[in-house]
Amino acid sequence: MIAGGGVIGSAVAYFLAAHPDFDGSVCVVEHDPSYQTGATARSAGSIRQQFSTPENIRISQFGVAFLKALGEILEVEGEQPDVQLQEGGYLFLASDAGAEILQANYEVQRAEGAPFDANAILGPHPEVPNFLFANGFSGHGLQQSPAVGRALAELIVAGRYTSLDLSRFGYDRIAAQRPIVEKNVV
Repeated sequence: MIAGGGVIGSAVAYFLAAHPDFDGSVCVVEHDPSYQTGATARSAGSIRQQFSTPENIRISQFGVAFLKALGEILEVEGEQPDVQLQEGGYLFLASDAGAEILQANYEVQRAEGAPFDANAILGPHPEVPNFLFANGFSGHGLQQSPAVGRALAELIVAGRYTSLDLSRFGYDRIAAQRPIVEKNVV
């Protein structure tokens, strides 16, 4: 059972159902069956690879490749969905004067309880191993959903990550107060 059918839940469902060694069934529970009012539908859905952690870069690289080939991958009886992917690009400019402002903003965000490290939490709960996390994407859900969906399908079927090791994003870092410092979260 997958709680939430947004882009992450849908990706997990797809990769699990498509996995050649999976012989179970998939149930997605989504509050809005039209998929029109959730966070995914309201997101700008931009894709970038400007991160400082290798795992986030690799996740995004797989994500954009998957989205570019989405029509072929999800083709049914000759009909291909068109997600109208438009790659725009990013330009980051900074100055020494701006660094102080960014640091001050970060301190305020942390004091107000902003996300622990602005990275996803993936994998099993430490006390309930058949409960898998796939949350906390801080706006990166669209670009990371293909890789995360594939990764969780691998965990369910093989009991481990087989294509891209995402164990660094496990819940244990939260409990141990060991954030992943991503220097380029926008």
